[in-house]
Amino acid sequence: MAGLASVQGRRFRVSSGRMTATQEPNLSTSLDREGESLSSLRKRYEKVEGIHILRLSGNDYDLGFQHGRILRETIQRGSLPFFAGFLDKLLSGALPGVLGRLASRGIMTVATRRIGQRYPQSVRDEMRGLAEGAGLSEELMLRAFTMPETYLWFISLYARLLGRPPAPRLGVPLLGCSTVAVWGDASVDGKFLHGRNLDYQGVGVWDRDQAVLFYAPRGFQRYVSVTSAGIPLGGATAMNESGLTLALHQHLSTRGVNLSGLGVCVIGDRIMREATTLEEARRLLDSHRPNAAFTYVIGSARERAMLCYEVTPRRRSWFRADGNRFGYTNIFLDPRLARDEMHFYPSQWRWNTGRYLLIQRCLNEREAPMDADAVASVLGHRGDSRCRLRCSTGMILTVGSVVFEPESGVVYVGAGRAPTSNRPYIAFDLKTESFRPDREPLTGGVPANLDEMEALDAYRGAFELYMAGADLSRVRSLLEVACARQPQESLYHFATGLIDLRAGEWVSAGKRFERALDLGHPDPERVAGFHLWRGRILDLQGKRQEAMKSYRNVNGGDGPVTRAAERGLRTPWRSRPFPVDFAFADVIVP
Repeated sequence: MAGLASVQGRRFRVSSGRMTATQEPNLSTSLDREGESLSSLRKRYEKVEGIHILRLSGNDYDLGFQHGRILRETIQRGSLPFFAGFLDKLLSGALPGVLGRLASRGIMTVATRRIGQRYPQSVRDEMRGLAEGAGLSEELMLRAFTMPETYLWFISLYARLLGRPPAPRLGVPLLGCSTVAVWGDASVDGKFLHGRNLDYQGVGVWDRDQAVLFYAPRGFQRYVSVTSAGIPLGGATAMNESGLTLALHQHLSTRGVNLSGLGVCVIGDRIMREATTLEEARRLLDSHRPNAAFTYVIGSARERAMLCYEVTPRRRSWFRADGNRFGYTNIFLDPRLARDEMHFYPSQWRWNTGRYLLIQRCLNEREAPMDADAVASVLGHRGDSRCRLRCSTGMILTVGSVVFEPESGVVYVGAGRAPTSNRPYIAFDLKTESFRPDREPLTGGVPANLDEMEALDAYRGAFELYMAGADLSRVRSLLEVACARQPQESLYHFATGLIDLRAGEWVSAGKRFERALDLGHPDPERVAGFHLWRGRILDLQGKRQEAMKSYRNVNGGDGPVTRAAERGLRTPWRSRPFPVDFAFADVIVP
């Protein structure tokens, strides 16, 4: 499929993704050895609006090899290498010098060995095929696949030993995710609709290389996984031919991480392959021992219901939602599990709870039945009109967004860069394993205000540069664009001030903090933070009395901010490195 496809006046460029022997060295030799011709492999691939489309079939090794071989060059520069090296970057910032490297090596060795040895043979075979097809080592594959739980294990260890969450110099790695589902009287024509945002690490990598994988595993039912190039299995965001939909949500729990369980996404992939009902899905989950804290949100179009299955290594709870609407984020609903939930830091937790309340409000206050476009509008909601970063469902870490319509076998995928829920969604069909140009794109989550989107794109770009260790002058340039496009957003100014301060531009930083104070914020805790950092700038400028006055204005601040202000009243602040969390324009440990 090549050329242009028209969708009610809008044109989409569709590329065949054909590969030549020059682009893929020794391609024909590898394919001959695996028993598949070059021409047949070409037929398995298309690309629409930047999204890779793969049709994978055969045994587990075949599924992995086809995936890896078709997207070899993309995979080698994409999500797998990023996740494989993620903990090294995290620990190099959280711990000094050689200590960070040694800790990373030790943690990765223990975690990958313990998690990897419990993978079922089917997963090992697919990993081996993917590694050989992509031309990457199985060791790198294992480091990448085990990263989510290794990362959670590190956070759990750090928090238990030091009594606080880690504060790497690159900023806190966040997790999120939102589910929005309607059916029956709550939806147009009674359709079952399940929307889902994936908020996770990998901005600039995952969203750049989005992939729709159509799986036809030998001996099992067919399903579609919405993922990123090189990330296999259907255990995170998927839909099968029986009309089951799946969205995985991650949690931080003080109950810690038990590495003697089954790796993340494995049980979800098995559900997509084998389950035809919610009861069958529940039984599979009952038999599953997880390594960490997750929630599996599974919908059934045939049963008109949702299964919400919450689990930690020590506890589990589930219920079936039989009404006509359901919303979920990353907050355990079972009070026993909620008692163990780790509140990473105040700004993050306010967003988590605020996002949950926003979704409930959108679902419960809407009188008219919702269609797929309306579901997309909730996934891309800006939240509070007074602050773009406060409780929005579409964030700079929203790297994947879908709306499932399982009765028709259609999945809409947000096409473009993060936040994907603020982009047009295009349709794909599980039955035909193809792009559906006849389906109108969903635009409910696309902001009507162009300046708002341009500002957020510039802000996300600054975040990507910052995470990549770019020169701070480049980061500041993009932040200035965000401030210019949306001058009323106090957190854009505040983030710019923090980067100015890190760059040694004290005067400019002071002006940005003053501007943030002039604009204010709906959360008094954030205003208290503005006062704290303004006081620190004044200390650096030798204006001690004014600095102390600013510290005294830190009223109603979060605990870390209040304690920092108390220290400032005792001793003038001296500049030191600190991490900037771009997700909320904040500093995790001020």
